[in-house]
Amino acid sequence: MSEDLLALFRKTGALLDGHFILRSGLHSREYFQCALLLQDTAIAAKVCGWLADKLRKFDCDTVISPALGGIVVGQEVGRSLGKRHIFVEKDEGKLVLRRGFQIFTSLLRRTRASSSCDAVFKFRRVKSSSLSKTL
Repeated sequence: MSEDLLALFRKTGALLDGHFILRSGLHSREYFQCALLLQDTAIAAKVCGWLADKLRKFDCDTVISPALGGIVVGQEVGRSLGKRHIFVEKDEGKLVLRRGFQIFTSLLRRTRASSSCDAVFKFRRVKSSSLSKTL
């Protein structure tokens, strides 16, 4: 992790010290609470701009992020890249597009998607998980 990014986590109080049990069941002495970092819009724009710079080499039309925690990151990365942003939500354990979001997969237009968050979704994985369910 770059020292600049680590310094921002510390400055915003988003790098927590203690004993944490992660979703994986592993234990950690430190935890990155990204919501604390992202509450400052200028810092969110800066950090997500750094992430977008790393993603520029990938050809995509759309940035897809997970709801709820990934929406801010996805929106900022999409803005920085000048790309559309949509998000997926869990429904019965599967990631689905809702709210009228669509990934166009016709022969004339194939959407190339880039995921923006810590939970990286491959396009084929998102595509195969009940994307036809749009509300």
